[in-house]
Amino acid sequence: MLNKRIKLDYYSVIKKLTHKETTLIYNSLKNKYNPEFLFAIIIVEKMNRKNISLLEHILVFIFPKVVIFLDFSIGLCQIKPSTAKLVTSVKDSEIIKLLLNPSINIEVMCKLIEHYRMKYYTKEEILNCYLTGKKRPRMNNELKIYYELTIWSSKNCFYQKFIELK
Repeated sequence: MLNKRIKLDYYSVIKKLTHKETTLIYNSLKNKYNPEFLFAIIIVEKMNRKNISLLEHILVFIFPKVVIFLDFSIGLCQIKPSTAKLVTSVKDSEIIKLLLNPSINIEVMCKLIEHYRMKYYTKEEILNCYLTGKKRPRMNNELKIYYELTIWSSKNCFYQKFIELK
């Protein structure tokens, strides 16, 4: 069960979205399959990401081979280059730079979710594949919280509330 602190952290991430981020998320998710689910993934990834954007940029531009070799998660939706290859045909050296762009990152995330949706049936399986690359990973507390938070957000229609405030 989700505790109150985690829910408050989730609310605070939404409240702290800048106008630019708000517009980007809205434009990226309109007309997509299940924007509530996609929005929840973005917010949870943003919660976990904190302020590592500068570090990601430095690593991608100064140590791109390390980023590719270690398959670091990149950008707003924390996508690994190897995972992005499932839905793009761009070379590793280019995809790591593209994933730094929030708009492209969200688009790749949407394509990945659609890719998994065509293969799997439940939201849990889709989310598991997005997070771990496995349909049925060994469950741990982090995955359990991520899943519960995503489902909780979707059920409470936070994306709908978010666009109404826009």
